[in-house]
Amino acid sequence: MEGTLEFLQDVADTLDRPGTPSDIAGAVAFLGSNDAEWTAGQVLAVASGSRP
Repeated sequence: MEGTLEFLQDVADTLDRPGTPSDIAGAVAFLGSNDAEWTAGQVLAVASGSRP
């Protein structure tokens, strides 16, 4: 978990606002859909275009 706070701050700085649950709704919908049935062992970064 070390570095998590800094990462979250970087994401908030990228958008000039903190993330909200609606920001990740599309990713959650995808992962819960049949479109993701072959998605396994991946990390899906929902981070406003910033990179860790």
